[in-house]
Amino acid sequence: MFPSARSRRGHIERPGKAWSRVKAACGVNERVRIHDLRHTFAAAVYAVSSLDVVQRLLWHSSLQQSAKYAGPAPIERVAPHSQKAIEHLLGGVQSDA
Repeated sequence: MFPSARSRRGHIERPGKAWSRVKAACGVNERVRIHDLRHTFAAAVYAVSSLDVVQRLLWHSSLQQSAKYAGPAPIERVAPHSQKAIEHLLGGVQSDA
Protein backbone atom coordinates (compact mmCIF):
# COMPACT_ATOMS: atom_id res chain seq x y z
CA MET A 1 0.00 0.00 0.00
CA PHE A 2 2.88 2.35 0.80
CA PRO A 3 5.90 1.66 -1.44
CA SER A 4 9.36 2.20 -0.01
CA ALA A 5 12.75 1.56 -1.61
CA ARG A 6 14.34 1.40 1.87
CA SER A 7 12.22 -1.52 3.12
CA ARG A 8 13.22 -5.17 2.72
CA ARG A 9 9.66 -6.02 1.65
CA GLY A 10 9.33 -3.07 -0.71
CA HIS A 11 6.69 -1.24 1.32
CA ILE A 12 6.36 0.60 4.61
CA GLU A 13 5.32 -1.98 7.20
CA ARG A 14 4.56 0.44 10.03
CA PRO A 15 3.34 3.71 8.53
CA GLY A 16 2.41 5.31 11.88
CA LYS A 17 5.10 8.00 11.88
CA ALA A 18 4.57 8.86 8.23
CA TRP A 19 0.80 9.03 8.78
CA SER A 20 1.27 11.35 11.77
CA ARG A 21 3.44 13.67 9.64
CA VAL A 22 0.88 13.69 6.82
CA LYS A 23 -1.97 14.50 9.21
CA ALA A 24 0.01 17.27 10.88
CA ALA A 25 0.94 18.80 7.52
CA CYS A 26 -2.71 18.74 6.45
CA GLY A 27 -4.14 19.88 9.78
CA VAL A 28 -6.21 16.69 10.02
CA ASN A 29 -7.94 15.65 13.25
CA GLU A 30 -5.85 13.27 15.35
CA ARG A 31 -8.63 10.65 15.46
CA VAL A 32 -8.50 9.96 11.72
CA ARG A 33 -6.95 6.53 11.22
CA ILE A 34 -4.92 5.42 8.24
CA HIS A 35 -7.44 2.61 7.79
CA ASP A 36 -10.12 5.25 7.15
CA LEU A 37 -8.44 5.82 3.77
CA ARG A 38 -9.69 2.38 2.64
CA HIS A 39 -13.26 3.34 3.53
CA THR A 40 -12.93 6.68 1.74
CA PHE A 41 -11.47 4.99 -1.33
CA ALA A 42 -14.23 2.34 -1.32
CA ALA A 43 -16.95 5.00 -1.10
CA ALA A 44 -15.40 7.00 -3.95
CA VAL A 45 -15.14 3.92 -6.17
CA TYR A 46 -18.70 2.85 -5.31
CA ALA A 47 -20.02 6.31 -6.21
CA VAL A 48 -18.95 5.78 -9.82
CA SER A 49 -19.09 2.00 -10.21
CA SER A 50 -20.39 -1.06 -8.37
CA LEU A 51 -19.71 -3.16 -5.28
CA ASP A 52 -18.03 -5.87 -7.30
CA VAL A 53 -15.48 -3.30 -8.50
CA VAL A 54 -14.89 -2.25 -4.87
CA GLN A 55 -14.52 -5.91 -3.94
CA ARG A 56 -11.87 -6.51 -6.60
CA LEU A 57 -9.89 -3.35 -5.88
CA LEU A 58 -9.77 -3.91 -2.12
CA TRP A 59 -9.27 -7.68 -2.42
CA HIS A 60 -12.34 -8.45 -0.30
CA SER A 61 -13.57 -12.03 -0.08
CA SER A 62 -17.25 -11.04 -0.21
CA LEU A 63 -19.59 -8.31 -1.43
CA GLN A 64 -20.86 -7.97 2.15
CA GLN A 65 -17.41 -6.91 3.29
CA SER A 66 -17.19 -4.42 0.42
CA ALA A 67 -20.62 -3.01 1.34
CA LYS A 68 -19.40 -2.30 4.88
CA TYR A 69 -16.44 -0.38 3.48
CA ALA A 70 -18.33 1.46 0.75
CA GLY A 71 -21.26 2.60 2.89
CA PRO A 72 -24.75 3.29 1.58
CA ALA A 73 -25.39 3.48 -2.13
CA PRO A 74 -25.22 6.96 -3.67
CA ILE A 75 -28.65 8.62 -3.75
CA GLU A 76 -28.63 8.80 -7.55
CA ARG A 77 -28.55 5.01 -7.66
CA VAL A 78 -31.10 4.46 -4.88
CA ALA A 79 -33.73 7.08 -5.71
CA PRO A 80 -35.31 5.35 -8.75
CA HIS A 81 -35.66 2.08 -6.82
CA SER A 82 -37.15 3.73 -3.75
CA GLN A 83 -39.67 5.54 -5.95
CA LYS A 84 -40.75 2.22 -7.49
CA ALA A 85 -41.03 0.65 -4.04
CA ILE A 86 -43.21 3.50 -2.79
CA GLU A 87 -45.46 3.27 -5.85
CA HIS A 88 -45.79 -0.49 -5.34
CA LEU A 89 -46.71 -0.02 -1.67
CA LEU A 90 -49.34 2.54 -2.65
CA GLY A 91 -50.95 0.11 -5.03
CA GLY A 92 -49.42 1.36 -8.26
CA VAL A 93 -50.28 5.01 -7.67
CA GLN A 94 -47.94 7.19 -9.74
CA SER A 95 -46.60 10.34 -8.17
CA ASP A 96 -46.02 13.65 -9.97
CA ALA A 97 -42.31 13.64 -9.10
